[in-house]
Amino acid sequence: MCVLYADYEENASMLQGLLTKAMTAMKAAVQDNAADLGRLAFWLANGYRLLTNMKQFSGEPQFISPDDKDSATLKTFDLQEYRIVLSDLLVQIYHFVVKHIEHQLAGMIVPGMLEHESLPTSTSLPARRRGRAKIDCKVDDILKLLTKVHQELTEHWVEPKLVQQVFRQLFYIINATMCNHLLLRKDLVRLTKGMQVRYNISKIEDWARDHNLEQICSSLVEAVQITQLLQCNKSKPDDIDTIFETCTKLKPLQIQKVLQMYTPEDFEERVPAALIRAAQARVEAEAGAGTKLLTPTDEDKLMAG
Repeated sequence: MCVLYADYEENASMLQGLLTKAMTAMKAAVQDNAADLGRLAFWLANGYRLLTNMKQFSGEPQFISPDDKDSATLKTFDLQEYRIVLSDLLVQIYHFVVKHIEHQLAGMIVPGMLEHESLPTSTSLPARRRGRAKIDCKVDDILKLLTKVHQELTEHWVEPKLVQQVFRQLFYIINATMCNHLLLRKDLVRLTKGMQVRYNISKIEDWARDHNLEQICSSLVEAVQITQLLQCNKSKPDDIDTIFETCTKLKPLQIQKVLQMYTPEDFEERVPAALIRAAQARVEAEAGAGTKLLTPTDEDKLMAG
């Protein structure tokens, strides 16, 4: 209303002072409360609403309803410069939100998703954890954190597409962390662990569907396919075709790495060398595509969305 009034009065200094002071105060409030998810959600929601209003006032068609004959538009001033500043501020707030959640989530992913044994039929193997400090975390603890975050964002009326983007990025982080550890830790590369991790992922997917976020489940596809690879037949060279048809989102080098690291259960035979050579042939055939494992650098890219 103040912006519209300044435009009506054709008062440039009033408009500049109003928007400059408002955004300066908003930035200070966000920086002072960078660890308070509720405050961050409040300013993310209200800042986005202000930006949307400014776009509407500027006459952008996607923000004006053809049925609204009294839709407010500015007659004198152009808000483009202020919109750019506000957009940058909202990006900063968004990153504060994600970093705040990531800080809590980071230490929970490996123990909760990869090490926690929640299947009744799963067999715990303490010897493989020798030398590791066990963190008491379950997949349910991760779900509680996700639920708390979702409540904070929705209770402050954060735009639904921003809520979806936050959780898409969190799922990317979960996926990248799981993939990196599954590709580097031999104690996780076995059939029973594949079953366990897939079950844990399914609980995350169920949570997303229950919160109308099923579209972001695709962000977990690489981790899902590694668990499928751990569970599929790997007893003869002919299995290579089925493996590559199942694991379409994995790189050939990732598949070869899993086959080489695979630890058979008591009732299984070792992965035959001929099957590993068949995977190696696929790697060589696609060498020009830049195939590589997920690395910390890749994870950073995933985190950046």
